[in-house]
Amino acid sequence: MSNFVDRVYCLETRIPKSTTEYFTTFIPKYAVLCRRIWQDLKHDVVTDSKYVTSLCHKYGFMKRTVNSALRQMKGRANALRELNKVQVQEKIIKIDTLESKISQIKEEINKLKIKVIKSPNNKDLLRKYKNKKKKLYSWQQRKLRFTNSLKNYETDEKLKYSLCFGGKSFFRKQYNLAANNYKTHQKWLNDFRKLRDRQLYFVGSSEETAGNQMCQLEYLPETNNFVLKIRKEYNYCSSKTRNDRDNYIWLNVNFKYKRDLLIKALEDGLPLSYTITRKDKKWYIDVLVSQPCKIITNTTKGCIGLDYNNGFIALTETDKYGNIVKVDNIPLYNHGTGNKAKSELSEKISKIVRYTVSVGKALSIENLKFTKTKAQQIKKGKCSYNKMLHLLDYGRYKQFCKDYCATYGVMLKMVNPCNTSKIGKQKYARNRKLSVHNAAAYVIARRGQGFEDNYIKKII
Repeated sequence: MSNFVDRVYCLETRIPKSTTEYFTTFIPKYAVLCRRIWQDLKHDVVTDSKYVTSLCHKYGFMKRTVNSALRQMKGRANALRELNKVQVQEKIIKIDTLESKISQIKEEINKLKIKVIKSPNNKDLLRKYKNKKKKLYSWQQRKLRFTNSLKNYETDEKLKYSLCFGGKSFFRKQYNLAANNYKTHQKWLNDFRKLRDRQLYFVGSSEETAGNQMCQLEYLPETNNFVLKIRKEYNYCSSKTRNDRDNYIWLNVNFKYKRDLLIKALEDGLPLSYTITRKDKKWYIDVLVSQPCKIITNTTKGCIGLDYNNGFIALTETDKYGNIVKVDNIPLYNHGTGNKAKSELSEKISKIVRYTVSVGKALSIENLKFTKTKAQQIKKGKCSYNKMLHLLDYGRYKQFCKDYCATYGVMLKMVNPCNTSKIGKQKYARNRKLSVHNAAAYVIARRGQGFEDNYIKKII
């Protein structure tokens, strides 16, 4: 196993408004290039070096700009492909779940029908029979909707997915201007174009100066600040001389977060990718830095297991032999996916990881996926279970664990979640005087160390 793990940081700062004239005029043309590439990707056009050269001649852009737009559109295409796979899987699971529910309710209806025929004056029985028929009809209609929507998803490798630049919700506002506070269609069109044409991307490379050919950052030790040099396109240059100062945009930018990381990346010649974005009337520049982080902890001293629950995180620490050293419960007072819950969860995970560094041990969590479980839920099911399932933001919890472990150099073990609670309750809860959740965290920690605990089914 490698002692290093890559961590990608996104550093953002604001661009002065007085220097944004070039971006205001150039980004709409760059957006036209992106939409042209997207249409070519949809129609399976070969995107080789000749294709890039033809776009350079057609739009008057540099080859590096076209390559950046091409990579950006391919990234969106790959994201849509992966999203399409998840959506197809969810639809299939929902259809299978509805089929089993429909078969069950049909059996119940047949039994009730016999009872209603025998006692036709029983109003309660008749009402129950009608309600079952209504539920059967609603589930059949839902299954039909899922089956029809499944046909809209393509399962092959070709890119046949629709993408609305600017967003579908804002695009649909033109059909009801008054309800969306628009007096004229032209006013909506201007706002839609601003929303659609608002981003510029520069892809980085380690072989280029300062990690990027078009956008180069320089650190000035005497002022403890950064200078960003952005190269203009040919059509916006005042002269054909490459070293002419007027052919570049010079920005004084200040990164307050992770400055040392950015300075080190410039010294090491790491690739730096830049994204310039307009948000309302403000302009921002984002820098993507990939930094290798060294793992400084392992499982030789022990492991810390976490069991994530609705309202708290159960923690159990073990030594190198797999024996319990510490047991704790970290409360979570905010639930759901809001900003308060996000900040609280981030703070708690950061505290746990820093404690893990202090004891020199690895962190072990369950590799859970709730996609299938959530897809199987039917409306009007058990409300308490549905609420718990959707408030349990396990994806964010897992991402925080990965990020903080990479930041502090902690080994993260993603273990199989099969029967952790059952094994903990059966083998350790009563003997070690633990709660079910702390016992489950103990099993997770032992699995992270490589110990095996098997669940024994009781035969009645």
